[in-house]
Amino acid sequence: IPHIGVGLHLNIVEGFTRRQLHGRETALCDADGRFKLTFVQLYLARKNPELLREIEDDYRNQIEIALADVGKLDHLNSHQHSHVIPQIFKICCRLAKEYGIPFVRLPAERSYLTGELAEHLRSWFVLNVIKHMVVNGFASTNRKTARRYDITTNDAFVGVLYTGHMNSERVLKGIE
Repeated sequence: IPHIGVGLHLNIVEGFTRRQLHGRETALCDADGRFKLTFVQLYLARKNPELLREIEDDYRNQIEIALADVGKLDHLNSHQHSHVIPQIFKICCRLAKEYGIPFVRLPAERSYLTGELAEHLRSWFVLNVIKHMVVNGFASTNRKTARRYDITTNDAFVGVLYTGHMNSERVLKGIE
């Protein structure tokens, strides 16, 4: 359907690469081709040129597979928001520009609370608050990167604070 926008949810943190690794371990994948780094590990290794080249190769591969299937993409985002690490966001924007993909999701979410107070004392919420702070901490740098590549980002985002516990009340509260 030509009027429906299609985005690509890039992944480098879970499952398997579609690239051929020929049974060798790499900076990003084990010898079986399984992605081996978490968001935190990607952040800690964010200046490793070998890893960044491999991330670019994997993103490029995923984009080309998607384009071959759907013909056109209008936005990119990523699993577990791994693309918001500034060095990875730059790769994402550079590839978006190269492939004519006009939008990259920037998961900068305003702070808000909804639901019962007791929920907010649970470990899942504390972990989500930490990720919310980290992701939002990258937002200013990533906005500048997107502008430099003439890539548009979203105006609003909801989803980090209540990951795994979203409902319509929380979505509506998050976009108020």
